[in-house]
Amino acid sequence: NSFVFAHFLSPHPPFLFGSKVHEKDGNYIGSYPFFNVSTMSDSMWIEGYTNQIEYVNSKVLKVLEAQMSKSIRPIIIIQGDHGMRDKIYKSGEYDVFDSEYLMRFTNFSAIYFPDQDYSSIYDSMSNVNTWRVVMNKYFGSDFDMLEDRCFDINFKDNPFKFTDITEKLDSIENSLK
Repeated sequence: NSFVFAHFLSPHPPFLFGSKVHEKDGNYIGSYPFFNVSTMSDSMWIEGYTNQIEYVNSKVLKVLEAQMSKSIRPIIIIQGDHGMRDKIYKSGEYDVFDSEYLMRFTNFSAIYFPDQDYSSIYDSMSNVNTWRVVMNKYFGSDFDMLEDRCFDINFKDNPFKFTDITEKLDSIENSLK
């Protein structure tokens, strides 16, 4: 048995890999330069992000296909650590619109269980409970689920002060229904 954890920084800037990246002699040859994020136009950001995610997705799919072809199926978890936060990266500003708030706190999460029983997964589950579910379901642990909360930081003024914004996000989400 083995446990593999990988943290990919893509599609964070700088956007080094484009969709047309190819490998030559073990080196990756990309179609995008190292972008200066502060001077990147919106169209450059969108193009760089889109092409880099296409490249990363193609590599991740190859790994997943190889894992799924094995006789013993693995537990697979693919998660983002946060949603899109381009305005903060590009401008350093903290004031964001409601839609940007929702984008930043909408994390991608895809989970595959070999027994395909997902009854322990719930729609509002945050990343903090993913491993608790896995440990309880497959390894006999008895971890309590933590409250699913969202915390924000102010990159500009105090990146080490955490502010609970769960109710704010719930309010924004409810206003959009």
